[in-house]
Amino acid sequence: MTSGGGKYQGMRAQSPNVVTMDNSRRFFLSADALDCPTSSPSEPNVEHCVKCVCFQIRTLLEHSVKHPKQNPTVIPLFCEDLNALDVRDIRQLTVPDLNHMQVFMLYIIDRLHMNPQCAIICLIYIERLITDASIVLHPINWRRVVVITLLMASKVWEDHAVQNVSVVKRAFPFFTVQDVNAMEKTFLELVDYNVTVTAKEYLEYYFSLRELDGAEFLTQMRKEELDMLESKTKQNAQNLKNRFKSFDDKAT
Repeated sequence: MTSGGGKYQGMRAQSPNVVTMDNSRRFFLSADALDCPTSSPSEPNVEHCVKCVCFQIRTLLEHSVKHPKQNPTVIPLFCEDLNALDVRDIRQLTVPDLNHMQVFMLYIIDRLHMNPQCAIICLIYIERLITDASIVLHPINWRRVVVITLLMASKVWEDHAVQNVSVVKRAFPFFTVQDVNAMEKTFLELVDYNVTVTAKEYLEYYFSLRELDGAEFLTQMRKEELDMLESKTKQNAQNLKNRFKSFDDKAT
């Protein structure tokens, strides 16, 4: 997202490219938030949610292309092969159109039976990669970044989380389980295992996204789900850290 001097500002910073809301609607459990519908998300709203998330991701992509960093953090594991993308030079890659990105994310959510709320958490994680780990979102890496952040969102939020083997069997057979394991471990190390999402943070993103789409957007989480969000993601973050630590201990 663009700002004066080309410095990145994400949704948390409310850049000029994001609709700004007054404080009574933007932050955690305001009166307006509590008055929102409390029913579970319904299928027709999934596409609206994904469209808004993809709009924000595409804005991040456009910003990185227009304002390239001098010394960006490049993770080869997240980069696609240029031959597979039918180009010879990375400079030939362009920002994909919104529809392409939306179809890609919907394919993952559908094939892996994910809750659409994972799309919002995915965006939170992508902005953490950019702001906390200095990762540059680029046309060569955005797909794999979306795959791994959606997977992590499922693992920390859903009761029946997507397993790495399911990513290979159901959605991306050209990956191996080892590929997905490596991307997962790399992501967690980049964000220092910070995959906890607070209710305040989720709602900040939720309302910003909903402003882009209006009444058709995903209905808000129920209050009990919001109360559970931080503790659940915090506990699952610790579980993931313990799991990878045990793998490292066995390897040494």
